[in-house]
Amino acid sequence: MRILVPLDGSSLAEYSINQAARLARALTPPADVELLRVVSLTPDALASHVPEYTNIVNLVVEACHDYLREIAMRPSLEDISVNKHVVVATNETGKVISMEARSLNVDMIMLASHGRTGLAKILLGSVAESIIQHADIPVLLLRVEDNEFSWQVHETPFRILVPLDGTPLSEEILPSVAAIARAFEARVRLLRILPNPTGDYDQAMLTGAQTYLTEIAAHLRRQGVETDLSYAIGEPAAEIIRVAQSTDQGSDMVAMVTHGRQGIDHLMHGSIATAVISALHQPLLIYHPVNTR
Repeated sequence: MRILVPLDGSSLAEYSINQAARLARALTPPADVELLRVVSLTPDALASHVPEYTNIVNLVVEACHDYLREIAMRPSLEDISVNKHVVVATNETGKVISMEARSLNVDMIMLASHGRTGLAKILLGSVAESIIQHADIPVLLLRVEDNEFSWQVHETPFRILVPLDGTPLSEEILPSVAAIARAFEARVRLLRILPNPTGDYDQAMLTGAQTYLTEIAAHLRRQGVETDLSYAIGEPAAEIIRVAQSTDQGSDMVAMVTHGRQGIDHLMHGSIATAVISALHQPLLIYHPVNTR
């Protein structure tokens, strides 16, 4: 497995480094960590106007290489395979990060957001939104709080909530979930949310949901992942939030697929994803499959 950590020189972005190192070290075999620094410059466009522009760009790029070399020497990354990449962006930064993720054949992108502003504010109109739109892989959004997030929870197993809607698309997050669950001996809770039917249709839908989740759970258990099943009736976003935050079924991470067919604007404005991102304090593993765009 390969984990991409985009960095911009800020302490916020660097929050992901220790978390990526812990995940990389826990996986079997240990994952590689790919550090990426994007230099948002367009040398071709400005070279004719600023004679020394190319030299300036070269100095900035070399400074970015020095920065990544310093990051790679941090104790948290000791004994982990770390690769360093500096890219001069001639396109929008989020798109460049997504293109590099594809070129490097990574399995996950890890990003941090600040707890005081909230994930929704960070996502909307940001680099992170663009990454989610263009990346072909899951993106793990970490919430930076006063106390650093821990993959391992004292007394109880790490818990991952996975809402599924019964479609193959929603199941595309499961390989990443299984890898994380095995690494930290986490417990996965599958959640199927049903509309509010009436009459005989009630039981038929519940039976279908039970059959569906039981098959998914059996597949995960064959991979060594402890799995529980939950059902809810109501509005999907509200039920995901309720279950994620409940005292008895609560989760330490939520993993979900978004598949807004009308693009990221539709996805992030008034959708299930927006409501969940806005309300949750837990890390969110989110995946926007390429075949839904």
